[in-house]
Amino acid sequence: MFLAEFAQLAMATVVLAAVVSVTSYTVERGLRRSPDADTAFWYCFSGLCCALTVVLAAAVLFPAAVPLWLLLAAGCAAPAAWRITRRAAAAVRYQDTRGWHEAAARHDAIRVRWLAYELDPALAIDYPDMSDVSRPHTAAMLRAMKHADALRSLGPDDGGASAYPTAVAEAAARLTEAERAAGRYPEAGPPTGRTFLPVRRTSGQ
Repeated sequence: MFLAEFAQLAMATVVLAAVVSVTSYTVERGLRRSPDADTAFWYCFSGLCCALTVVLAAAVLFPAAVPLWLLLAAGCAAPAAWRITRRAAAAVRYQDTRGWHEAAARHDAIRVRWLAYELDPALAIDYPDMSDVSRPHTAAMLRAMKHADALRSLGPDDGGASAYPTAVAEAAARLTEAERAAGRYPEAGPPTGRTFLPVRRTSGQ
C-alpha cells in the first residue's frame, strides 16, 4: 500500500512539473512569435487551471505534500517567468519605438533613391540639377536630408525620437519636389539613366 501511494505521489509531482514547464514554454514561444499580451494571459490562465486541478486532486490523498508541490511549481516557473518578463519588456520597448524603426527603413530607401543621382554617371548627366545646390529645390532637399540624418543619429530612445518620422516624411517630400524641378517624375518608376552601349570597332577604323 505504501508503494502504491508513493507511486501516486510521484506521478502527481511529475504531472504538475510537466504542466508548469509546458505552460512556461508555450507562453515564451507565443511571445517570441507575437508580442501579444492577451495571448500570453490565456496561455498562463489555462496552465494555471491545469496545475491547480492536479494539486487539488492530489491534495485529497496527500494534503501534507501541497506545500512541496507549490514550491516545485514555483521552481519550474521561475526561470521561464524571468525570460518571459524580459521578452515582454523588450516587446514593449519595440512597440514604443516602432514608428522610429519604420521611419529608419523609409529613410534608407530615400537615401538610396537620392544617391542614385550622385553615383550613377548616366543619371548625373540626365538630371544635373539634383547635384546643383544653387537650385532652391535641391538645396531644400539637402537641408531636409541633413535634418533627418541628425535626428536619426540620436537613436530611438532619445526624447526627440518622435520628431524623426516627421523629418523623414519632410525629406521624402523635398526629394520628390527636387526631382520634379529637375525634370523627372517619381511616379514614372525608379530613377534610370541612359544606357551606354559599347562601341564596336573593327580593324582599320
